[in-house]
Amino acid sequence: MSRAVFHLDHADRKSLAGWAYDVDRPERHICIIVLDGTEYLTEVTANTFRKDLEVAGVGTGDHAFHLALPSFLQQGPALRLRLIDADTRAVLAVISFAAEFEPAGQLLRRLGEQLQRELGEAGAQAERSLAARTLLDGMLPLLDSLLQAAQPALDESPLPDGPFQAALAAARERFPPVTLRDHAAPRVSIIIPVFGKFELTHACLATLSELPDTTPYEVILVDDGSVDETLLAPLLIRHLRLLRNRSTLGFLRSCNAGAAMARGELLYFLNNDTELQPGSLDALVTLLEEEPETGIVGSKLINKDGTLQEAGGIILRLADGVNYGRGGDPLDGRFNYRRDADYVSGASLMTRRAVFDQLGGFDEEFLPAYYEDTDYCFRARAAGWRVRYQPRSAVIHLEGGTGGTDLAVGPKRHQVVNARRFLQRWRKVLLRHAPAATAMEREKDRGAAFRMLFIDATVPTPRQDAGSAAAACHIRLLQHMGAKVTFIAASHMGLQGEDGEALQDAGIEVLHHPFAWSVEEVLRRRKDEFDVIYLHRGEVAVRHIAICRALAPKARIVYSVADLHFLRLERQAELGDAGPAPAIDVRREAEMAAIMQADAVIVHSSAEASVLRACMASHVEVVPWAVPLVPDGPGHAERQGLLFVGGFRHPPNSDGIRWFVQRVWPGLRDRLPELTLTIVGSHMPDEIRALGAQPGITVAGYVEELAPLYAAHRLAVAPLRYGAGLKGKVIEALATGLPCIGTPIAYEGIGLPCIGSVQAAGEEEFILKLAALYKDAVAWHAVRETGLAFARSEYSEAAVTAGLQRAIGALALPAAG
Repeated sequence: MSRAVFHLDHADRKSLAGWAYDVDRPERHICIIVLDGTEYLTEVTANTFRKDLEVAGVGTGDHAFHLALPSFLQQGPALRLRLIDADTRAVLAVISFAAEFEPAGQLLRRLGEQLQRELGEAGAQAERSLAARTLLDGMLPLLDSLLQAAQPALDESPLPDGPFQAALAAARERFPPVTLRDHAAPRVSIIIPVFGKFELTHACLATLSELPDTTPYEVILVDDGSVDETLLAPLLIRHLRLLRNRSTLGFLRSCNAGAAMARGELLYFLNNDTELQPGSLDALVTLLEEEPETGIVGSKLINKDGTLQEAGGIILRLADGVNYGRGGDPLDGRFNYRRDADYVSGASLMTRRAVFDQLGGFDEEFLPAYYEDTDYCFRARAAGWRVRYQPRSAVIHLEGGTGGTDLAVGPKRHQVVNARRFLQRWRKVLLRHAPAATAMEREKDRGAAFRMLFIDATVPTPRQDAGSAAAACHIRLLQHMGAKVTFIAASHMGLQGEDGEALQDAGIEVLHHPFAWSVEEVLRRRKDEFDVIYLHRGEVAVRHIAICRALAPKARIVYSVADLHFLRLERQAELGDAGPAPAIDVRREAEMAAIMQADAVIVHSSAEASVLRACMASHVEVVPWAVPLVPDGPGHAERQGLLFVGGFRHPPNSDGIRWFVQRVWPGLRDRLPELTLTIVGSHMPDEIRALGAQPGITVAGYVEELAPLYAAHRLAVAPLRYGAGLKGKVIEALATGLPCIGTPIAYEGIGLPCIGSVQAAGEEEFILKLAALYKDAVAWHAVRETGLAFARSEYSEAAVTAGLQRAIGALALPAAG
């Protein structure tokens, strides 16, 4: 049995708000169906929390609802809405609205003004038509002769005396000739439908002609009956393909007609009231190259005043569109990462020709214009293609420059009409969309299985240090598990150039100053958004775990230690080089306090897991990072020399290579006089560079691509005397088929089956094992194959994903629906 108590707090043509509560089944959240007369309109679930309801004893307080009504209901004839309980079919309320039209006096005044305006326009149209006929009579034969003669430059061709010459000279003075690039095999066909307003078209094409972008393109201008200087476009715009509609087709059909004559594999629909910014064309193409599952990609649209117009479109449950980010700063991190979008505006929309043909182009159900781009995006997604927003493509858009902005008159009136058509077609899909624009930060990534805030000290630099490699790998695999990842560099809140942009290009939302100032500030604004907070490295967890727990109590906190800093300091102290013991004790206490506050702790090696479990930390997971295998490298005979790789901001690397050169290298050179050593690493200090003065040693510094070095050398060395955690230099060498001789510290937590052949505890053992393996091709190949098999088993993406799944728990589930 169910007894629903229903209360309506607010009702008008714009929105409904209230609450609904089942007295007999308090745990039920009532789903309310809204009927427009007898026609199904939409539904909303009463599950929003309100403190006043909790205080009043209405269940647990989460029984409120708010529903924005679509724009096409906000004026017009009498309206009667019925609200129905979806489970019991009981009528909860009937709401009637009187007819709502403009007052008669206001309507007559507006109609009078419109009539005068149209009469004036009709007179001007007649004059323009007469001028157009004069122009056409002189222009078309001339244009034919110019094209047939293939003159090198139309603007230098001789013209006959007469009114046409004068008209063309005046047009050229106002609109200087533009030369587009001429590509025999264009990859992109840029399709620009126009109806008059040549001043916009000229500015658009002039900007396009100056782009530094390298993608081969063609421009197809589809003229839908212009009577202005558009008639002279072939004489003002060189290398332009012009399609003149024989009769007025409207925007949608003009787009389809332009696509029919396109030569490119990619179709780029562009409004003439736009100005492309440098790199914007290439950025759209790049995304489609990198993401074969994407069928449509759109740009970041910017207003003329520099404010943001749209960063990917969102459609609400009743088909109203939201220009996400409108009025914001285009540089804000919230608007600058690749993501899926409900739709991208036809003002700047690129699609694969194959997808356009598969879907039959823009649907003529939405003639003459509006919602055709949104419907096209929805149909592409239904066919299995992704629709993506590319912030690297920035386009200034003079919104309304072509069709105006008044929903009551002109072309724009079709927006209201087609909204209802769109709602009828996609109603079932839209039930998964938000009923109102109240939580757009969540709605823009609606498909996420869970939402994670990933906090590191700085933006990861995976080519420079193992900690960054681990962070970058975990972020990528968490995305594959369905996470929407938001990233903060807590110790350096800047975007940090190319490294930060690489995260954005991978679909990571990077929050940075001046739009975000601290972890605390972000959590105070968005604390209820995140399901998981991932703290990477000890310095981050020690500093921020308490505030994360306080401000986001519902979030699961995962602490990835990278390495136990206190353990590294203790081992450094044994060598007499770690500072006073009290400082180490303070560090141990701080790290252990953070570990005990976390819901899950990630370590990269089994050795560190044992240390923590001995300290009563039972919530520990061993999760390394994935290393790509390179199984087909050169053999023993094709390689020579030793290789050391390490980032020198990490003190154990500097200590280790100095010890190796001072204590091991002389003995090795006695046994192998031709032996060479290459030292590679970022942030190399002068004392390490000075090692290159010794015979046989080359100091290479930072190297962008390590693969050729791994393939060229016969052995890697990892002479670490202290440290903690998993050693990236060791597992990367194993995964590339390069045997590595290392100390017990270097191999700590790495259970390599042939460990006895490659692990050396002191100088003499290091010399003996390294010299033996360097000369013995059979033993070298055996170690190589064992290392590859071990890396394949322990450091694959599948193994790491399983570990992350354990740490995240039940949150990493596919998104509902």
